Amino acid sequence: MLPKQAARSFKCACGHEFVPLAEGVPCPSCGAVVIMPEGKITGDISCLECSYIFRKYPWWRKRRNKVLLIIAAIILFISGFVLYRWYSNTTLAEELQTEFDEWLAGLPKVPDAENGMLVLVKGTDILGKITVPAFFWEDIIDMKDSASATATGQFLAANKQALDTVRKGLKYKKFLFPADYSKGPATEIPNLLGFKIAARAFVFQGWLHESQGMQVLALEEYLNALRLGRTLANERSIISAMIEVAVLGIGFKPLMENIALNWLKPEELEYVLKELISLHRRSGDFSKALETEYYTGFTWIIREMAGGEIDLSELGIGRNILFRIIFSRFLHNYRADMETFRKWLDICRKTDPANYWSMPPEAKDSDAFLKYFDIRPGELSLVSIFLPNLIESTKFVTETEVLWRGAIALTAVRLFQSKNGRLPKDFSEIAGLVPKELLIDPFSGKELRYRVEGSDFYLYSVGYNGTDDSGTHCAPVYKPGSEHPANTSDYVIHAPWPQKK
Repeated sequence: MLPKQAARSFKCACGHEFVPLAEGVPCPSCGAVVIMPEGKITGDISCLECSYIFRKYPWWRKRRNKVLLIIAAIILFISGFVLYRWYSNTTLAEELQTEFDEWLAGLPKVPDAENGMLVLVKGTDILGKITVPAFFWEDIIDMKDSASATATGQFLAANKQALDTVRKGLKYKKFLFPADYSKGPATEIPNLLGFKIAARAFVFQGWLHESQGMQVLALEEYLNALRLGRTLANERSIISAMIEVAVLGIGFKPLMENIALNWLKPEELEYVLKELISLHRRSGDFSKALETEYYTGFTWIIREMAGGEIDLSELGIGRNILFRIIFSRFLHNYRADMETFRKWLDICRKTDPANYWSMPPEAKDSDAFLKYFDIRPGELSLVSIFLPNLIESTKFVTETEVLWRGAIALTAVRLFQSKNGRLPKDFSEIAGLVPKELLIDPFSGKELRYRVEGSDFYLYSVGYNGTDDSGTHCAPVYKPGSEHPANTSDYVIHAPWPQKK
């Protein structure tokens, strides 16, 4: 045991004078009197005999130099990371600008003198700004009612000049919006509401002609609605594709009802069939519209965000400070986003509504899409913000493709019947009237379903589920109030009238 000696003072790690124990005060643990040496104490103060710790210094005092080195390393790492991310995103923005410019340069062009869209827009712009009457969007209007006929006639007369301009534009063979896609999401396109109003006005005129016994003129107006819709087929935007779907739906219903009810003469059916096949051939490539969404939407936005050229609030995601941090070009990995969007572009190039049955699941099913991109519910990412809703647009275009093929098949069946006095037994008997590929159901890859039922027949697609439900669960598409397609039922083109329950 150490002898008792006077306690000596020493300086602690922070430089203060300190006397831990007075002479004769033993260690609480072993009883020895501890003599502490003078000088700077950097460690714990402990008994020399039993190592009992009188005072424990904070770990950072004992390892001050190491702590400072760690802090410096963290600062250096963060600075390097921010610099790397900034450089990576800046470089990406430059790459995307080059990619975008190359895409712009490859877009089709139509000389103004040959572009019927310029004429159409003059008429549809006027129509898009008018206030339509209350009855305008009703499924059907009774033209035998004098009040309805008068109101319809007044509406058509008031807008005759605009409608005549649209008819003039329909005589062209080429149609392309004069859109400046270099503006990305801010690209301006014509007032598309005017296209829907024009199509509806053509149907009004057709109904009025029918009420006056002028069937041929009525058919021409219904076909005008289809011609108007088809002018949008080669446009390169999702919105124009959706308006095409709406316009075609407006024109198909009255035309198909005329055909279904067997009101047309053989020469009228021949003319309609020829026009339907010709107009169908003008169909555009829907994947091009999705591609435009990629370039003018995602590529353009990521380029602007990665380059710091856009305020996030303009996208509706910058109002929250957390969003601003997450999507900062100094922190966010925009290259990873672009890899995902390019995977989506590959899916787009496999998207063909005419062959819906063979498309990959992630191109036509929202759940499969989210699983393919590993998007979790509530996830905050550019992919989850921008992509999922585009699945629905493919479905709408597929439904319209079914309408085209159904109308063509329906017309061919009625034409065969008018010439032979009986319905065809199967599609082999109308093979000479319609190209075989136009009788294929986009939902199954097999022929549209057709079967004779007494003196009438069923004609339908199997619909989204690919299951043949005999065509008995839904009303034909031309019937007022019919809802098509239900996800679990057939898409009925024609059924015996009245339909069997």
